[in-house]
Amino acid sequence: MRGGAGAGRAAAALAIPEQFWLIAPLQLIGACGEELGWRTFLQRHLQTRFSMIVSAVIVGVLWSTWHIQYYAFGPAFFLSFVTMSVAVSLIMAVLVRGTSRRGSLLVAGVFHWLLNLGILILLNFEQGGLRNMLILAASSVVIAAVVVGGNRQVTR
Repeated sequence: MRGGAGAGRAAAALAIPEQFWLIAPLQLIGACGEELGWRTFLQRHLQTRFSMIVSAVIVGVLWSTWHIQYYAFGPAFFLSFVTMSVAVSLIMAVLVRGTSRRGSLLVAGVFHWLLNLGILILLNFEQGGLRNMLILAASSVVIAAVVVGGNRQVTR
């Protein structure tokens, strides 16, 4: 006899990897699309007028407001998301510094993609988990401080 409760659970468990393998390449396309504008164009343009740090902060704030849907989870969640976005923007600014346009798109796009996949798999803050968002924001700030602080050429 086919079917039954056990077969239903097995089919549901198999559907998750299938969805992931559909979502993962689409996330890469979306991340690269965003980074084409954020890091490849705007970051470079702002750096003709401002320092890399100031430019990265501006890009991070604008990037976070691009994700305005997260405001629906409340001001604390959104402020944490803005904090995380600015910190990640600083990290990516250091990572793409000195690369070609194509190189900066590749580095920033893959970094953004991996961040999105990590959030999707581990944190699931799409449901508004403030605790997870606070942890991600705090971790991002610490990593950004290490990356920016440990890179003497950043302020030049």
